[in-house]
Amino acid sequence: QCRGGHLILRRFVVATSGGPLNVRDAPRPSGALLGQVANGTTVSNAGGCTISDGQQWCNVRDPQSGLTGWVAARFLAQLVA
Repeated sequence: QCRGGHLILRRFVVATSGGPLNVRDAPRPSGALLGQVANGTTVSNAGGCTISDGQQWCNVRDPQSGLTGWVAARFLAQLVA
């Protein structure tokens, strides 16, 4: 999904086990919670990825709500058109 610190794709779908995905103000589990995005929501690339605390984090934006922040990359899947 992410390589070299940059998102390869422009859009992803949130792919959790059913619950919402936490969106944080910083790329780490301790980052302040800004909100949540529902499973199945399409999100867009908002600025790339980074590795923090041993996890890959991507900066994404929910076009419907406007919520922008960092999410754990393992909960993002390639959007199939």
